[in-house]
Amino acid sequence: MSSWDTQYTILPIVVALGVTLGLSSYFRKCAQRPDTIPTIPTWFPWLGIDNALRFNKNPTLFMEEMRERHGPLYKFTLFGTNMVVLMHPYTLRQLERQSKELSHHLPTVMAAQAASGLAEVDRIVDVMFNELTPITVKGFSLQGMKTSGLREQFHKALENELNAITEPRTMLLSDFVRRTLYRASCMVMFGPTFPIDTYDRFKETIPQLSYLSSRWSRLPWSKAGRNRLVILNSIIDYIRPWWDSDGEENKEQIGEIMLAGLVAMKGSGLSIYEAASGIMTFLWGGNANIWFHLYWMLAQILLDGEVYDEVVREVRCSSGVTEMPLLDSVMWEALRWPYTLQQLRHANTDLNVNLDGTRYFIPKDSWVIPKVLNHDSRVYEQPFEFKPRRFLDNPSLPKPKSFGDGSHMCKGMNFALYQMPDFVATSLRRFDIKLVKRSGKERKIQQSESNSFLPDISKFEEFTIEVIPRSHPNQPTP
Repeated sequence: MSSWDTQYTILPIVVALGVTLGLSSYFRKCAQRPDTIPTIPTWFPWLGIDNALRFNKNPTLFMEEMRERHGPLYKFTLFGTNMVVLMHPYTLRQLERQSKELSHHLPTVMAAQAASGLAEVDRIVDVMFNELTPITVKGFSLQGMKTSGLREQFHKALENELNAITEPRTMLLSDFVRRTLYRASCMVMFGPTFPIDTYDRFKETIPQLSYLSSRWSRLPWSKAGRNRLVILNSIIDYIRPWWDSDGEENKEQIGEIMLAGLVAMKGSGLSIYEAASGIMTFLWGGNANIWFHLYWMLAQILLDGEVYDEVVREVRCSSGVTEMPLLDSVMWEALRWPYTLQQLRHANTDLNVNLDGTRYFIPKDSWVIPKVLNHDSRVYEQPFEFKPRRFLDNPSLPKPKSFGDGSHMCKGMNFALYQMPDFVATSLRRFDIKLVKRSGKERKIQQSESNSFLPDISKFEEFTIEVIPRSHPNQPTP
């Protein structure tokens, strides 16, 4: 055979092999190239004002509509910043397992700045994450609460607060919830002589968190800044005997969890002012969110006469907070129904992530907004409707993830899940509660939206109630 014949025979094989290798390389590169996250169009490139306005007005409805159009992962631009929305079935936990470059520090930094009035709060934040978080995780765990008797202590403190109402009283539902819970919770979590007279000033700081974290709050004519300073000084006066004596004095007046926190903060070199600021951030975290959900839990019970009567019979024919399936269902619905901004994450670097087999690129400095399944119509029928019996009629429904998702969920979740039913059950055993007046005109309450780090119930519809002590609070209702 001639050399020409040999080359002629080998040439197609070489060409075929080259094409195969080329195609293989091309498809391999395609497989490695991350998919583009769908982008919501805007009339205002870079600024994205139109989407920002829609998001701010009704974030839940906006995000659900965008999910239907673009799927469970999409992004939009807000003043030059990428906002990546992550929705069910994708979870924040999936991202956190793949990268440690999703920062969860922003809300804590903002809270520390708001509490202290300081611009540089790295020392406070580091101690909160590295020292105080493990203490709260242990203290609010089921075993930790069982060992310390925290739930029993809260119930006793709650009873003492409610027993102070001896005559029929007309008041705002928001004040009934906030004042009672603040006083009972603070005495248990922080100590029996904690300055609970700070309540009126404290509630005024909740809607001012963003402002308090700015330098403007440090101006002498700032009312919010003055409220903060009064609260901080009250906390400092409370902890000073212990602090100045290196833990030898006033120990019996400080709660177990707070005592461990003080030891950690002093041992880490924080000043007494910084320590008081750290305590104030925990005051916000331990009150604002449960106020929000408990407020709507009670409001929805009072608005529905049939549900009110059933819940009253249920709680008065039982003791404690167990074996009350309707109340339990109402609680989970109150945790599911309103929207609160949860667990923002900041991408510290470019991220390539895998979500259910598809790789995506998240640019550096993007903000990730995880939106849990609470309003997914594929999970909950008519998700924007408040249905008290939703979880009673369908026990297999997944519980809402109102305490967050991923590795940085709310550390006080177990305690909050006790506080909510205990508050409602104890109140309805001691009082007949009547709805006297509403500030809103619509028969149905519109789904509540909170776009701030701390939900503020004062911006929503207000209810005036009459609280009437029962002559025999332990007597069951037939």
